[in-house]
Amino acid sequence: MATAPNEKMFVFCLLILFIPFTLGRNHRIKLEDETRQTIELSKFGFLQSGVLRVNFTNMWFKNKNSANFGFSMEKTGSDGISPYMEQHSDNCVLNDPEQINNFNQISLAILKFNLEKKEIVITKFGHDFENLTIEKFQPEPQPAIVVDTTASSNEEGGNISTLFPSSDQTTAQTPTIAPKATSKTPPKNTSGTTHLSSNGNNGTTPPSSNGNKIIVTHDRRRRANDGTNEETLPQRKEKTWPLVQKTVNDSMPYSGNFTVKIQTKAEEGLYNLYFHICPKGKGKEKKTAHVNIEIDIVEKNGENFLSAGEEPLPYMFGILSILFLGTAIYWLHVLRDNRDFTYKVHYMMFTLILLKSLDLMFQAVNYHFISRDGKPEESWEVLYYITHLLKGALLFTTIVLIGTGYFFIKHVLSDRDKKIFLIVIPLQILANTAQIVMESTEEANTQYTTWKELFILVDLLCCGAILFPVVWSIRHLQEGSQTDGKAALNLAKLKLFRHFYVMIVCYIYFTRIIVYLIKITVPFQYMWLDDFFNNAASFVFFVLTGFKFRPAPDNPYLHVPQDESDGEVEMEEVVTNAGIADGVTRLQPSSNGKRIFETA
Repeated sequence: MATAPNEKMFVFCLLILFIPFTLGRNHRIKLEDETRQTIELSKFGFLQSGVLRVNFTNMWFKNKNSANFGFSMEKTGSDGISPYMEQHSDNCVLNDPEQINNFNQISLAILKFNLEKKEIVITKFGHDFENLTIEKFQPEPQPAIVVDTTASSNEEGGNISTLFPSSDQTTAQTPTIAPKATSKTPPKNTSGTTHLSSNGNNGTTPPSSNGNKIIVTHDRRRRANDGTNEETLPQRKEKTWPLVQKTVNDSMPYSGNFTVKIQTKAEEGLYNLYFHICPKGKGKEKKTAHVNIEIDIVEKNGENFLSAGEEPLPYMFGILSILFLGTAIYWLHVLRDNRDFTYKVHYMMFTLILLKSLDLMFQAVNYHFISRDGKPEESWEVLYYITHLLKGALLFTTIVLIGTGYFFIKHVLSDRDKKIFLIVIPLQILANTAQIVMESTEEANTQYTTWKELFILVDLLCCGAILFPVVWSIRHLQEGSQTDGKAALNLAKLKLFRHFYVMIVCYIYFTRIIVYLIKITVPFQYMWLDDFFNNAASFVFFVLTGFKFRPAPDNPYLHVPQDESDGEVEMEEVVTNAGIADGVTRLQPSSNGKRIFETA
């Protein structure tokens, strides 16, 4: 029976190996029978020379005429609440894009599917997105052909790009106006039309020769003669390209792709990519549409696959790992110099700091591989999750043991102490499991939201439960301080436990609330600060706890009082084998280094 806990831990670690790890910047999202109106696909901080590539395949619909479908992409300055999503939480932007013109200072691009004409309509709003490059790449790799863009016509040529071209390669592809007017668009003089080229320049270009009809307009719907200031309205640009539909296994799914290139400082920011299923009609007229789609997303800044706010993380985690390792070595030195006052819980504190150091080291290695390859190495990721699980469980266990006084002044837990352990330890394991599953699941999946809410709830329950032993100890010491013979000792312990209670409350409040506020308010380039402050708060909490409960002869926590509590094993009861320590007040070392008992 002694090996049962080890067997359970082995089984849990084995289950971790079968979790599909997806932490990385190359996303593979598969949505089946999806009905949600807005689905967040990714969130990434792009710098100049950043590239976003999206390729969607096997897209088919149920009741496709009852809804509008497409993507939207918004740029924000931080990880706070999106102004566009906040203002359009009830109404889907695909149904009524005109409503966006009522808001200023918004950067938004909409890619709407026109299933009847089998085309994708791209509309851009905002000054920052005025010259944002959104272009199509060819799904089939073809040999590169150098084309003279000054040629007036070329029936068989055209610019050809591979599926995922290099980020530092530039294309000479220039969307142009189709020379033949459609039935809905009368011919216009090209001198009065603004053209959108792939590099953001405006100009007159020859007809496109790649077979795709590309329409670019610059819609200034309110001009100066209307008495409206044009600069207060978001600018709008549109263009289209075909939506591919092929027969596959007796079905005709749709497919398509697009590439977004960030080429100027004004286009830098935190980009949020969404997929929309917008039902048509209102009230009872609304009909639910179902969508199946597979989406491949690649995000990178130059040759780095990390978001702008995550690029310093590999170096930061490496430095913090060395800092915690040095602290663990110093703590071990303190324990060896004070062996007569060292208890098992002190060695548990050393193990906790060591696990924290390993946890940060494996996390730094994971982010290094993500920055280089777009995904972590599974072997290092498994090691990270195992150490993260053990570290989290040991942290709460150590806090509860210190709060109850176990190992220090008693060797038997009371019934209510055991109940706390039966609540805290399983909850903490569940919280760590939820965090592992959450980090290994794409945000677009419905399971992600479920596990995220479960993690937040269970983590708060654990943080609240670990306060009970400290509160009970403070209450017991307040009662004991009124008893003659041990008032001074209990008052010293009461002061110590009050400090420990304040430390725990501050640690929980800072790491759960303040760090979150920092994350959603700082600019996107500094999103690494939430991880820095979180680990810095853990380091300060570990150091203060070690200092307060260090093994030393003058530490009031290690002084054992005389009386026992009423029929219950409380914090001030010492249990021995032979009862020779009855009446013991404290433990003192002798001149020759051996322990002796000093009686009352």
